[in-house]
Amino acid sequence: MAKTKQEKKQIVDELQKELKKANSVMFVDYYGLNVPGAEEFRQMTKKADCKYIVAKKTLLKIAFESSDFKKSWVDEIKGGAGLVFGYEKPLEPARIIDEFRKEHEELVPQGGIFEDEFINAEKVIALAKLPTYDQLLSQLVLTIKAPVNNFVYALKGNVNKLVHALSNIKEKKQS
Repeated sequence: MAKTKQEKKQIVDELQKELKKANSVMFVDYYGLNVPGAEEFRQMTKKADCKYIVAKKTLLKIAFESSDFKKSWVDEIKGGAGLVFGYEKPLEPARIIDEFRKEHEELVPQGGIFEDEFINAEKVIALAKLPTYDQLLSQLVLTIKAPVNNFVYALKGNVNKLVHALSNIKEKKQS
């Protein structure tokens, strides 16, 4: 059913609002995805504090005109234009797409906007493979902690050897 001008304006306004708010936007081609699959994807994005919106490319171009993004980026999208907006964690949309694709190959990444640049589908998948912020912090802590731990174990080994040597000397003197 065709949308009225008012409905189209509301969609464009929502897209503009989300584009301004989002730290990243990933595009997916949702053609071939059934309704339960689409709803499952929408729920996954919601749980991860992201938002999934489906829009016509013509409306998306209009929304891009009034934002800082180039409307030519919309031409890079093939198939249906599904947008996943990331807010607090800019890599989260890529992770969600990658995770969802493990069970639903119908959802195809088309690219995205990351750090105010258009990225292709391969980069979206590469971003999904990067560790999370928390994982990076834990790796950093473990890297900093490793030399200290090694030093402590080395000292402990020397102390143990000294204790064994002293106990052997004590045993020899007692016998």
